[in-house]
Amino acid sequence: AGVPLESLRADRLGVSGYGRPTTPNLDAFAAESVRFTNAFSTSSFTPPSHASLLTSRWVGHHGLLTWNALPAEQLTLPEILSRYGYRTGASVNLQLLSGQGLGQGVAWQREGLRDGSGIVREALEFMQEEPGRPFFLWLHFYDVHRPYKRPTDVAGGYGRYEPVSFGDVNEDYNLEPEDVEERGLGADALRYVSDRYDNGVIYTDTLLAPLLAALAAPERRADTLVILTADHGESLLEHPERLFSHDPFLLSVVTRIPLLMRYPGAAAAGSVRSELVSLVDLAPTVLEVLGVDAPASFEGKSLVGLNDGRPFARDVVFQEAWGWSQQKAARSAERLVVHDAEADETRAYDLATDPSERSPKPTSLAAKSGLEAALAAFASREDPQAAPELSPELVEQLEALGYVD
Repeated sequence: AGVPLESLRADRLGVSGYGRPTTPNLDAFAAESVRFTNAFSTSSFTPPSHASLLTSRWVGHHGLLTWNALPAEQLTLPEILSRYGYRTGASVNLQLLSGQGLGQGVAWQREGLRDGSGIVREALEFMQEEPGRPFFLWLHFYDVHRPYKRPTDVAGGYGRYEPVSFGDVNEDYNLEPEDVEERGLGADALRYVSDRYDNGVIYTDTLLAPLLAALAAPERRADTLVILTADHGESLLEHPERLFSHDPFLLSVVTRIPLLMRYPGAAAAGSVRSELVSLVDLAPTVLEVLGVDAPASFEGKSLVGLNDGRPFARDVVFQEAWGWSQQKAARSAERLVVHDAEADETRAYDLATDPSERSPKPTSLAAKSGLEAALAAFASREDPQAAPELSPELVEQLEALGYVD
């Protein structure tokens, strides 16, 4: 069972050291899981990140760049598992299965923008059907996503501000400095929206309780691999160049994601890993747990060997955003290099001295680290040269969701 939580930042889990009690259920799940503290998404956009999760390929290689459809020739994890007799299912938001082509190999499909309680209900129904048959289930929760929850949406919700409706509409998000100035938004207003984000985390954690309880049943705990992660995070107050946003940024507040993996029997429960890992590593991990060989198209690496001391070597992860501006990034444990194609500008960050990534360094730092060369080599291997054209109907849907600038 794979559970990506839309827009969830890794640092908002209690088990990550966050000061507010936002995730008691996820924290309990983490105690039985392996937790990765250096896990990253492949994109700041939802569809490309999910495509990387399912295909184990970097964004420019699988071809789902923004909101287009995944090319049919791409091999997905559900397609592989269905060949081995697994029952495959997905309950997701938006139209990811039909609109973005992520339903390849998925026999049982539910989609559409809705509250996560419905997804939990559908998931429990799915797991009760055909008892004894192995299954793959992908669940996508949207409840952390903007517009963030009001304080009244959860018990003990955070944030006090008048009007309480500030943060209810898309116009209150993706704020640039001129927006803040023109609207006269002070620190209290901005803090209120940031507090609302935490309410969405609390709300989602509460929704997950019955699902996690079902997965904790002895028979499920013994033979089920459960992966809890996110497609990307969210920039809140850290980068004033654009507040309350995730697209199109490739900084850590957006691309660092939670990753909790509860292996069958809770193997290695409670361990914490700091290796540099990516969403592309999840599908190979699933296949190794199941004893299935990964196809040659998979670019990720299985994480199973970390439980018994096998070496895991990765120097870099790649990230891309094909949205309002085209950006590509290469990240190591020590450096981050981001290239903005529209501005033809490369920025480098020294993560040891600038962990918040607020002070870009000269590109000589990138060249010295080797990441600039790695990023150039990665970009040169890509087939797509531009983000695909979207239909007028899809553009209208994206405008309603605040995804078109």
